[in-house]
Amino acid sequence: MRKDKKMLLILLIVFLAVVIIVVSNRLYYNRFDEIHFLLEPSYDIAYNKGLASSPDHVTWKYERLQSRYRDALCDYLNTKLSLNDLDRELKENGFNDKFKFKHYSIHSGIHKYFMDRSKLDSDYVYLRNIVYIEKLNEEDMNSLKKNKIDMKMIESSYKHIINREHFHERDVRVSYLDEKSYLPMRTFSNDLVFFYGYNIEDDKSEDRLKTLNTILLKYEKRFTKELSSPVKIINIMDKNQWEYGNNRSQN
Repeated sequence: MRKDKKMLLILLIVFLAVVIIVVSNRLYYNRFDEIHFLLEPSYDIAYNKGLASSPDHVTWKYERLQSRYRDALCDYLNTKLSLNDLDRELKENGFNDKFKFKHYSIHSGIHKYFMDRSKLDSDYVYLRNIVYIEKLNEEDMNSLKKNKIDMKMIESSYKHIINREHFHERDVRVSYLDEKSYLPMRTFSNDLVFFYGYNIEDDKSEDRLKTLNTILLKYEKRFTKELSSPVKIINIMDKNQWEYGNNRSQN
């Protein structure tokens, strides 16, 4: 009798484990379908490299590899950029906790997706670039799949991987859409793009906005010099940066 109860308990545990796995996978795939449009892959390239299940739909493995590369890129940027100086200067100028992006009251959609996935050592800005991992060469792709990524690989590849011009690598204007305004925030295709956002309802001071943009522009130029590559920091709450406010920083 005891053996029967023990066997029944084991079967029950196995059954519950299977149910949990099935439900978890279902939730994951549903979530993946919701964010699929955010990944913006070059489907033809991804499909040819086995990262897409069809010419118009990438696999869940694509997102995992994309996240892995993005994390490594953030690690690289953390070593190269004076992000701590940016945070300190903002704090010293009165931009306290409520101005940090983690307190930005948005719980879903585009901004939430990139906020959650940015690993930058900053409480104020987050990485907005999409990383097009399908453009990696064979050697780097194998390193990514094996999770054997070094900073040398990131340094040599990221400018190509973030460029939104998949084929010609031209430096052309591109748009990042803001879900609240539905207006394009335009940058150039090879810019490294950081977003800054906060609850504008908490502070409508024009002077504070001017101070904020002055600091962000200062570090936009500084980061550009530190990387020897163009960096754009967009204050998503500033309407002047929508559509027209995207001239290159002058070094």
